[in-house]
Order: sequence, then C-alpha cells, then structure tokens
Amino acid sequence: MNNFRFASINILSVIIILAIIINCGYSNSTSNEDDLFTVNITVNNYNTKKEDEYVYIQYELPDEELLIVGFLPLITMNSVHHILSFACSRPYTDQPYWTAGGACKGQQKIIHDWGRNAPLWTLPKDVGIAVGRNTPYKYIVVNLHYLSILKNDYSGTQLIMTRKPRKYHAAIALGGTHFIRLEPKTHTIRAPFSCQYHGPPISIFAVHVHTHQWGRVNSFYRVRDGEVSLIIKGDPKWSQAFYPLPSAFEIRNNDYIMGQCVYDNNDDRVITVGKTHTDEMCNVYAMYSYEPPKTASNGTIRDSPPIQTCWGNKVSEIARLIPPDSEIPPLKPIYIGGVDDVHHVHVEHTMNSFTANLYENVENWTDVQSLSAQLGEIGGIALNNANNELIVFHRGSRKWEFKYFSGNIFRNEDYGPIEDDVLVHIDTCTGKIKFRWGTKKFYMPNGLTIDHEGNFWLTDIAMHQVFMFKPNDLNHPALVVGEMFKSGSGRNQFCRPADVAVMKNGDFFVADGYCNSRIIKFNRKGEYKGIGTC
Repeated sequence: MNNFRFASINILSVIIILAIIINCGYSNSTSNEDDLFTVNITVNNYNTKKEDEYVYIQYELPDEELLIVGFLPLITMNSVHHILSFACSRPYTDQPYWTAGGACKGQQKIIHDWGRNAPLWTLPKDVGIAVGRNTPYKYIVVNLHYLSILKNDYSGTQLIMTRKPRKYHAAIALGGTHFIRLEPKTHTIRAPFSCQYHGPPISIFAVHVHTHQWGRVNSFYRVRDGEVSLIIKGDPKWSQAFYPLPSAFEIRNNDYIMGQCVYDNNDDRVITVGKTHTDEMCNVYAMYSYEPPKTASNGTIRDSPPIQTCWGNKVSEIARLIPPDSEIPPLKPIYIGGVDDVHHVHVEHTMNSFTANLYENVENWTDVQSLSAQLGEIGGIALNNANNELIVFHRGSRKWEFKYFSGNIFRNEDYGPIEDDVLVHIDTCTGKIKFRWGTKKFYMPNGLTIDHEGNFWLTDIAMHQVFMFKPNDLNHPALVVGEMFKSGSGRNQFCRPADVAVMKNGDFFVADGYCNSRIIKFNRKGEYKGIGTC
C-alpha cells in the first residue's frame, strides 16, 4: 500500500514537471531585428485550494547573457489579484511550483509587478533588465496571488527578452512600509516611508503604486538639499501598471527618498498589514536605469542593482517634509512630476509608441518660459473662451503648508492675505500675460470655474468660502457663500471647499471639500437647496 502511494505521488510530480516545462518554453514567434523572443511562465490547468492562495512558479534561464525588455500579463484580475516576478540566484525550492515560503534563496530582485488588469509593459529601447550569465540571477520566479477558488487556470506572465546588449540596465526599487494600522471608521490615515540613497546616479523612468482596497493615494518624492520634488502621485484603485515619467528623474548619492500611502477605513474593524485581500499593503515600485558595470580583469561581470528597497521610515525627520497635498488623489490616471536637472540623467530614454505621451509642448507659446517665475502653486485654471484667455488662480509666494493652519483654521493673526495678484489672464494664442488681479483678497486660493456668462467662481480653502466675481467688477465679489475663517458642516458653512460647478440657470454646486466629504447645491442667490432638487 505504501509503495503504491509513493509511486502515485511520483507519477503526479512527473506530470506537473512536464506541464511546467511545456509552459516555460521558448517561443520565437516575435523575432525581429532586436533579436526578441518570448518565454511564457504559467500554471497549467491549475486548481486553487483556498482563497488568497499564493503560487510560485520557477523557470531556469539558459546560460546566456540575456536582457528582459517587456512583460505581457497572461492573466486577468477576475482570477488573480496580484502578480510579482522575481529574478533569483536560486529558487526557494527545487519543486517546479510551490505554495508556501518565499520566492528565492540567495540573491533576488523584483523585476515586475502587476495588478488591476494592467496592460503589456515594455522598457525604453535602450534599457533592459540583465539576467543569466554574468549576473547573480539564474532563475525567474513568478508569484501568483489568487483571490478565490478556481479550477483549470492557466495564468502567468510572458517575458519579452533579447540577447542584444542595451546601453543601460534596469532594476526596481521597492518603497513602502509594514507599519500600517487602520482604525475603524477613520479617514486620512498616513503610512510614511523614507531612506537615504547611497550609490551611483540612477534615473527613475516609470513608477507603479500598489495598495489593497482601502488605499486612497500613494506618493513618492526626492529630497535634495532640503528641496522636495514630486516624482509621482498615483491612485492605487486605477490600473496598477508602470506609468512612464515624461522625463527620467535622477537620484544621486546622498539624496533622500520618501513617500506615503494614505488610507480610508470605513469598516468596523482594524485593518493591518498582511498578504490577503482583507489586509493592507503600502508599495511604490520605481523602475530605474543605471550604467552597467565594467568587465572585470578576469572577464566577468557581476551585475547587481544599486538599490532594491526603501523600506520603513528610516529617516523620520525627512518624512516630515511630505507635503500636505499628498493626501489628495490625482484627478487623472496618474499625476507625475518632472526633472529639473537632466545633465546626468539618461534623457535619451524613449518609450515605445503604446506608452508614449499623446501630447506635445507648443514651442511657440512665447511667454511660457517666464510664467513659472511669475506664478506660485496653482490652485486652478479655466478657459475664458469669450476673450481667448487662460485664467490661472495661483497662490503667489504662499504654499499650502501645515504652518498656516491650526487644525482646519487658518492662522489669520500670523499671516494676512496674499500680497500678489493671484489671478492671471494669459492669451491662449501667444502665451502673453494680459493682466492680473486679486491682490490682498485671498489667503489660500484653490478652485476656479468660469460659467457661461463669464463670471469667475473662486474657492479659498483658508477662508472656507466661495466667491463669484462678475467680469465688469473684479474688485468686489457679487456673491459670497460661507463664513470667513470658520469651518463647519452647516448649510452655509464649508471646510476647505475645493471647486464649483455652475448650471445655465445660475444654480451651482460646491465640492466641500478637503475635510467635509459632500456636494452642496445652491440657487443663483447663494441659498441652500441641498442635493437632488431643481
């Protein structure tokens, strides 16, 4: 009986091994001038045994110098919640697949992360992830995180690879923290992380953010000489893809890296960090390029990435510099920063056509170069089509910082109104500034709307008020709603109102706001009408 059982187990193992080998074979169907080929790493007719099951699949690389240049998910979020791909010196076990433990033994690096039906991802044409010969990485391990119990699954990843050298090598730095505790019925819960970078210059060219269902927004910053620069701000509920930056973002030796995940917990229970979809995570994956190492005197190259993690809040005094607006989600599928010092950055990176930016700068907008020196933080912009004008509502010399507020109340006794003209009218054809106004009228400008009659609707998050100015009288508001410097949730109160939308009959809606979570309707006289009335 025991012999029969032993034989049955071995026969099953042989079947599984053959299935994995078949699915991890080469496919040369995509060969071209770049010598591209593909490798599929998938399960074969797999049946999960429980919810939140983790399955690892290994693939042994051939003894060649190889570069990974793209990833195609063979998967949907209806079956798999999340997938991580690793390059390893050795897999965690010798089995073709396993469901417990880790991905690797020895050296390892994350090479790709997928979630929420993200599409095909390819690296810039001059960049590749080095694996195989002359690197520590001899295996690829794909980790599938299943949500539910499934039968006959074939999920996995297709690697797009080349044998041709690339000018730069790529790796991923994982930023995040496991210090996550979301109290019940609590909003705007912050989980910061920070570290100092020590190494050669690297160029971040794409970023991907990840949390589970309670995440609101993830942000990622560089701090150099006390100056904070936004690298990316992303909403983890959107497609969890790598989003290309418009230009590479350089990190130098001794720069600080910091970031934050912000959560809202409407549940009746405490949420903590964990591996299941009922727990939480805080991850920011930054894909970067670096100069490949030189060949050693013995002819070998040992290629390891300069940085792999920025984990935990190692430099808490730096994390205190995270801007207050890091808790505000971006309004479009990704909000990305730029780079202001590109002389050491790999600026020649070009994304493939399917990830390229669809928009181009208008080079002959003659005054555009001088605008940044004349504008502060921008709260809102709107088009005044009647006069071919772009109207900008900015904060002048003031920044949205904690020092200006005590809780939600603006410290008016210490800081008066902004001395600058905070509204700027710009010719949409030439980029020339036509005129300015708004000096000493506002304290923290935010929202701007121009209605069909050309009236200017403005919100001030310090004053907790909404203003309407008619175009023939920009000195005196025709309508003011809200109590000056008094936040609240009453019918005529706001708490940092964000924006206004105006109907043709003059009724308007106020997005209220950054500390209230509601939309209020008023008639054209500014009288409260509630929601859903006409």
